[in-house]
Amino acid sequence: MGYQWGEEERGVDKRPNQIYGNPQGFTANCRRIESHKVRPFLQETSSGKVSVAFLARAPHKFTEKLFEEDVETRRETLGSMSRWLMAHPKNKVSQSEVDCIQILTQLLSDKDPVTREKTAQVLSLLASVSEGVGKMLQVGTIKQLLVVMQDVASLPARRYAHKCLQLIGDLPEGSQAIVDAGGTAMLVAVCKHSPTADAVQSLKCCLQCMQGLSDALECKAIGSMVTCISSEDPSILQHALKNITYLTLSQSAKLEAIAEGCMPRIVDLTLHDSWLVRASAIAAVASIAVSVEGKKLAFELGAVEKLVGLLSDENFSVVLLSVRCLGVLAEYKRELLSTPNEDKYRSSFDGALPVLSQLRQSQDEVLARSARNTQDLILWRP
Repeated sequence: MGYQWGEEERGVDKRPNQIYGNPQGFTANCRRIESHKVRPFLQETSSGKVSVAFLARAPHKFTEKLFEEDVETRRETLGSMSRWLMAHPKNKVSQSEVDCIQILTQLLSDKDPVTREKTAQVLSLLASVSEGVGKMLQVGTIKQLLVVMQDVASLPARRYAHKCLQLIGDLPEGSQAIVDAGGTAMLVAVCKHSPTADAVQSLKCCLQCMQGLSDALECKAIGSMVTCISSEDPSILQHALKNITYLTLSQSAKLEAIAEGCMPRIVDLTLHDSWLVRASAIAAVASIAVSVEGKKLAFELGAVEKLVGLLSDENFSVVLLSVRCLGVLAEYKRELLSTPNEDKYRSSFDGALPVLSQLRQSQDEVLARSARNTQDLILWRP
């Protein structure tokens, strides 16, 4: 049987769209198509795109569905919202401009744990855009998030609540709002009794404003962070050490950290397997060692020898922080001049001089300048 076509099956250019007949192989079909200039038949496939009308209507439809009393309807709506928001950043902006965050804030206190979990997930997605954060600050979402972060019935809800708080705290006004809502004391208590990486990281957002820093010191946050650095979780260690660096800005806070007995553990963590933990530990040592008592304790714990070894670390941040921390500890020379410990000081720091001479030739201007300043401090003589 050959091939045939009718007039109604021709294309706009009067060429046949399809060939009817028994196929005789790929090569034969290609020859027929080429000889008769017949276009191959293309099946319609779904592009996965939605209409512009749907894009404009979706935020309002989602918001209307959230007012439904049926639990299953709310769950399905929140799940669809999550997928919709993750599809494109513009969807988050358009959804934030609709009055949906107020009803989402109310759903954070819903009796159903799955609803609370999905609601916290949607809010964490909306908090990634400034429009969403602005709406949350207006309707008071932060207070509900602070309650959900202690939800004992749903671990995912706690994680999404912390993620949302961290995104809000990235903005200065967001950090201040968390502090004004009493978040500092609540986060310090959570870190003390059940420390997690999310809780420690959320507390760091509060420490970025002076009021939050003051509240944290009143709540004995340094003691809580000392408890956290006894953990073996690298994420908890990294953020807890960063919090100690923030908390020890004042002289009294440095002395409090020393009294809490955190220095031996921090010095040991400078040799941790994770470079993030090593860098955070070095920064914490440098912060506490600004005080004379901190320099003395770090020197006695062998921090200088560890830092000299870290000058050859493969990570640039660790090397730079080690150079600067050695510069802070090198100022202890003034306390050791003409004392029996002066020889110990020289023997400890002499090992750093060859490496610092090499680092002075670095192409990175910051590292080269830091190495030069540290070397000058070590070689200084009155």
